[in-house]
Order: sequence, then structure tokens, then C-alpha cells
Amino acid sequence: MRKILIAIPYLNSGGVEVSLIRFLKEFVKNKENSITLLMLKMEGMYLESVPKEVKIIELIYDNDIYSYDHKIKDVIKIKGIKNKIKFLKYRLLLRKFLANNDWENYYKEILKHVNTLDIDYDLAIDWHGYGHFITTVVAEKVNARKKVFWIHDEKNEWLDKVNHWFDAFDKIYCVGVACKNMALKNMPCLKDKLDVFYNMTDYINIRKKSLEKIVLPYKKNRFNIITVGRIEWQKAYDIAVLTAKKLKDKGFNFCWYAIGDGHKKAEIEALIKENELDDYFKLLGIKKNPFPYVKNADAFVLTSRHEGYCLATLEAKILGKVIIATDIESNKEQITSYENGILCELDADDFANKIMEVANDKNLKNKIENNLKIENFDYTNEFQKLYKLMGE
Repeated sequence: MRKILIAIPYLNSGGVEVSLIRFLKEFVKNKENSITLLMLKMEGMYLESVPKEVKIIELIYDNDIYSYDHKIKDVIKIKGIKNKIKFLKYRLLLRKFLANNDWENYYKEILKHVNTLDIDYDLAIDWHGYGHFITTVVAEKVNARKKVFWIHDEKNEWLDKVNHWFDAFDKIYCVGVACKNMALKNMPCLKDKLDVFYNMTDYINIRKKSLEKIVLPYKKNRFNIITVGRIEWQKAYDIAVLTAKKLKDKGFNFCWYAIGDGHKKAEIEALIKENELDDYFKLLGIKKNPFPYVKNADAFVLTSRHEGYCLATLEAKILGKVIIATDIESNKEQITSYENGILCELDADDFANKIMEVANDKNLKNKIENNLKIENFDYTNEFQKLYKLMGE
């Protein structure tokens, strides 16, 4: 029996969490895999989606005073004057490290108070990456024959935050070639450790869930556009809203729907109102099952500034949707323009023109949809890379 540990801070909404759930569901199908999921806290909307075969544990500290999650304001939760003083000294020291951008000593200070796991594993995986504290935990507090961590985005300057711990890892898996190339550019020293490991996709279940009967907001007399993604700077919702303004000014009959939530929501809502687009651009929030919205839309639009190997794009392809996406390296890995999607500049005018082109050219739309029907979406062979790493 292989003992495998996978670490992630939380299971909130996002592509990293979605990709982990799909990875776990495929990984547990091999009955020789005994999987433990290590979390900083057992919380997040995807917690209930973890397969029942997976054991979930929380990180343990020698004293809760030193928890990674605490903030200085949490002093009111600490019992006892002596403990409050210890807590404040500790948090102020951490704040000093952050002020100097000294991530190495910041993480080392917290690690002093983290208990080492008492089980030896065959493989330990830091699924999260992004320079997070969890990477250092896998490096120093987990005993495993082999260790790997994941890179989910081509924007990976954060590697500097954890470069002290690179030697602890045998492999660094990137979700796409664009991610790998950018990591190699930022950290040439990782050349011998970098490899590509494509995200799992349960394309059969995605297609099945897309058939769920729900009340959709779409109108038959409009061109219905769908976007799925967190409302963050990366996803460039500002460009999407400005594109909608261009379409409206051109007299194009459409409505644009967006599934997701994020820190930029209030800003985007204000931009929608400012451009008088309340009837044209609608934020639907998070949907547990976004697939019927994607399947029944006329086109899927992705205005991202950067990506890794975008799951929302992959899902839209699985559902046979015409995708209009930013012409960036990571998207080129999934889309050949005018063959299985459309690539365009990160520019409202270009997006508006491409959307109208798809709407007005039925032959182009049919060509792309037919090409998507014969595309391969089975990436389960990727698991052989992990088995090979473990010496099998």
C-alpha cells in the first residue's frame, strides 16, 4: 500500500481547489493508494467534495498561540496575560519579517512551532504552491521518500519566497508548458526538477452535470455570453465590462453572465453601473454546478491577464463551446485560433469584434464546435509520472 500525503491550506473556491478534487477522485480509484489530505484548517466549500476514501488531518502546533492563521487582533481570543504577551511578541516579530519582505525567516519562525507528522510517506505533495507556508511544511515537517510541489500559473515570481526549500523536493510539476517555461525563466536552477503534469478532468461527469435541469437567465433573442472565474485582477473583468460597453454601443443584441466571486466584485459592480450595463452584464455569484450555464450559452469568453492551464476553459471545451480568450502563452496551449477557439488581444475592441464575428459567422461557429467533438480530454496517464517517481 502506498502512503501518500497531499497538502493544501484550505478548500475554498478556485481552480487550484477544483483541480485537487478531480485529482483525488481519480487517484483513489487505485486501491493501492492510501491518501491523507493535510490542511491548515478543515474549511472551505469543497471540503464535502473530498472522496470518502481520503483521510483529512489538520496541521498541529505545539501551542495554538503560534498558529499560522492568527492575526494580531486575535489577541482577544488568547487566554491568560502571559499567553497574550507571548502571542503579541510572536506576531510583532512576524510582522517585522514581512515588513522586510523576509519570507524565509517569516516561515522559519512559524515552522519552529509546527509538529512533525509521525508517519513516513512514500510520496508527499504540496498541491498549492504559490509560495505559501504549506510548501515549507511539506519540506520540513513531513517525512517522505519523494516530495513534489505544483505550479498552477505562468505568473510565478512567488518562487523566490520558498527557494530556500527547493532542495527538499524531487520534482516540481507545472500544469502546462507555459507554466514550465516561465518557471524555468524565473528560476533556471530548477531545470532538472521541472516537468508538466496536466490537470485531471472528469469530462464524463462534466457533460452529465451540464444536463441538469435548472432555470437559466438566458433569453432566446439575445447572444448569451458566459464567463466563469474569480472576480480578481488576473481575470480582467474590467476588460470584460469595457468589451460589453463596446458591444452595446455597436447595437449588438447580447447579455453577458459571469459566474464567480472575489475581491474585485464591488469594483466591477461599480464599473457596470458607471457604464449603464445593468441589463447587459450580470454577476451571478458562485454556482455549485456552473456547467448548465456554460453548455447553454452561445459563447464562452475568458479575458484573463495570465493563467496556468485554465480549468474553466477546459470545461468549456468539453461542453463544446466556442471560446474567445486572451492571446497568452497558457491559452495557446489549449486553443489553436480559428480551429478549436478564438484568441485575441487583451483589448476591449478586439474582444468585441471577435465576439461579433462568432455570432455572425455560423460556419465558423460550427467548425469550432465540430473540432471540439473529436478532441481528447483524458489525462489519466499523467499518474504514471508519480508512480515512476516512486520507483515503480
